[in-house]
Order: sequence, then C-alpha cells, then structure tokens
Amino acid sequence: MSLEENHEGKRSKIIALLLSLLPVLMMYKTPLIGLGLSTTLVIIGSLFSFLIFITRCNKVYWKFIIPISVYLIYTIVKSVGSWTNFILYIAVLLNIITFSTDIVDSEALKKYIKIVSTIAAMAVIIQTLLYYVFSFHIPLIVSDFCMDSMKPYISLIKKGFGEGSSFYRPSAFFLEPAHFAQYTCIGLSFCLINDKPDYKNALIISVGVLLTTSGIGVAIVLFIWAWLLLTLMKSSGLRRRIRILFSAFIIGFIGILFALQLSSVKIAVARFLGSNYGGFTANQSSLLGRTLYWDKYISSLSGNVLIFGKGVLALPDVYFTGLMTIIYSCGIVGVVLFYFAIIRFVRYPSDILRCVALLYGGLMIVANINGSISILFYLGMMLVLVAPLQHKSKYDEIRSAETQNTEETKRLL
Repeated sequence: MSLEENHEGKRSKIIALLLSLLPVLMMYKTPLIGLGLSTTLVIIGSLFSFLIFITRCNKVYWKFIIPISVYLIYTIVKSVGSWTNFILYIAVLLNIITFSTDIVDSEALKKYIKIVSTIAAMAVIIQTLLYYVFSFHIPLIVSDFCMDSMKPYISLIKKGFGEGSSFYRPSAFFLEPAHFAQYTCIGLSFCLINDKPDYKNALIISVGVLLTTSGIGVAIVLFIWAWLLLTLMKSSGLRRRIRILFSAFIIGFIGILFALQLSSVKIAVARFLGSNYGGFTANQSSLLGRTLYWDKYISSLSGNVLIFGKGVLALPDVYFTGLMTIIYSCGIVGVVLFYFAIIRFVRYPSDILRCVALLYGGLMIVANINGSISILFYLGMMLVLVAPLQHKSKYDEIRSAETQNTEETKRLL
C-alpha cells in the first residue's frame, strides 16, 4: 500500500454513529442482561478496539493518549472494589486508544451530532408549542425501557415537570434539559465553528436550548456565538471588524429583548438567580443546587485524602458535579491529571477542538459529566477530531521529506 493510500484509508462511519448516540441511549437498559445500553455498547466496542489496536498500534497518537491514559489508569486504580466501574474504565481506555489511530470518520461524527442536535431542538420546539397551546406534553423517552436508576426522572419524562416543580421543562429524547443542552451545544459548535457556518441549524439548536429553561444551556449558547464573533473578527480587517461588532450589538440587543419575553427564558433566569423574575419564582439558585454539597463533603477533605481522594466506593449518594466527583474520589492528583489532558487539546491549533475542550473542561465544574459514558463521548470525540489532523500533518511531513530527497538525488545526478 502506498503512503497516500495509507493516509486516505477508510474510516468507520458506524463507530462514528455509535459514538454520537451514546448520550441518547445511556438511560435505556439492554434486554435480558439489565446493563445500560450504552454501557453494553462500550464493553462490546472495547473488544473490537483491542483487535483494531493490534493491527494499528503504530498509528496511536501517544502525544494525546499518554495524558488521558494516565488519568484513566489512576481512575481505574481508585475504582478497585467497584468492579462495574473498574471494567467500564478499562473498556473506555481501550476505545479511546483506538480512536486516536484515525479509524473513525471525523466528518461523519460531526454530521451525526449536528443531525441529532437539530432533530432534538425541533422536538423541543414542538413540545413547547403543544404544551403552551394545548396543555399537552409529548414524552419522547420510552420509560418502560429505562434502567431502574432513572426512576427519579419519570415525572419529567411523562409530564415535562420534575417532582415538586411547577416549571415546564421539555428536553426531547434526553433525560433533562441540562443533558439536552450539554449535547446539542456540541452540535451548535460544529454548526458555527467551521469555514462555512450553518446558521440555519445553529439558530434552530439555539432556540431549542433557550426553550428548555436550562441556565447552563443559555450560558453555553452565548459562549459559542461569542466564539464565532471572535473568530470572524480575527480574520477580518479593521473596517469589517467594526461592521461585525456593530451588527452583533444590534442583533444581540434585539435577540435579548425578544428572548426575555419568552416564558422559558424567564424561568431560566429565575432558576439561575434563585428568586422571582418575570412572574416566575424559584426557591433556590440552580447553580447553588449543583454545588450544594461542596461545604459538607469537599471542604472537609484534608491531608492525603484531599491529595489522593477516597476512591470511587466512598462517593456518597448525592448530586456531585464532575469536578466534585474527581476531587472526592481521586483527589487533587486526579484533577491535575484530568485538566492536563484537556489542556493538550486546548493548545492544539484547531478552533473547533479548542472550543469543545473548553466546553468540556468548564462543564465539569457545574455539571455531572464524569461518568464513564460521558468521558468516552467527550474525550473520544476530541480524539476523533484531532486524529485526522495529526495524521495528515505526519503525512505532509513525510511527503515533504520525500520530495526534498528526490530533488537532492536529481541534483547529485
């Protein structure tokens, strides 16, 4: 096989599709065995990944894999005794190593995530219209097929209201608005942070996120649109920068005025502030609710426990954000290892990779996305994005060296 054929080898669209669907399927259970469907796919995928690794071990991108591997191996060690987590993290590690070999079609992955995000956003728009016009909620999750651990979400799934909540919160086929926002904002990034922004689908996704009343979602949407603005200005002259800023100010001002008339946005603001806003009242700030147990469980840690953590088995049965989970189970060492792996992606010269890495690193502080499925989805996705760029870079270097050698040989002859 020639060098060019090797570089342009076939990449799997099937793996890309399965990776894009992991967060959508994670609430369902596998028939007969009772494991989560996403968990089953990850374990089965790791067996194929091991076989792929044997044939493509020379293509592993160790520059990124080593930091991730160190973090995951440390997590595996801290999971001893919790055999489910132990096996899952090993499976995640095997899959992630394989993703770095450029075996997954990165363009297909971006396409699938954009499609799922757009469909989900359209579903939320329809759910919202039907509820506010006809007082009717359409459940898009089959609760009978969900795992037993999803019982706290049953009310939200069937009625659109959480237990004890008076706020209607649609989330399409995701468990809750936060899960919806965390996924679809990746799709929003793929729509906007590229050479030809897809404004139509980006607008649909943005509206869908606003309608879910997710405060995190609203913040992420603003972040991504601001990133696009900075990207456009970076590649423009002074006059065009002024036009872009002026246009962004006018559109932003009108957009904010319009958004603040929506009940869903008023609810999101009320929930974020934990007070009355626009006729809607929230008893507690959503941000405070996510860090409620910091003082009780995290602030009390000290000495070796703070440095190395208590282990996965010691995690209490309360809501922890991803960062809280790492500190409590893996200590400061785990936090340093995790963010060192993220920084490698942030430093890579790719706007979309930097955007996704910053989103994931930031979400860990305020959202519970430290489970094995979330780690595989986010870190795996970033490796799928960087792999073709890195392999192309190596390919170009080799071709350049071959060209120089050929020219040198001709000159000598």
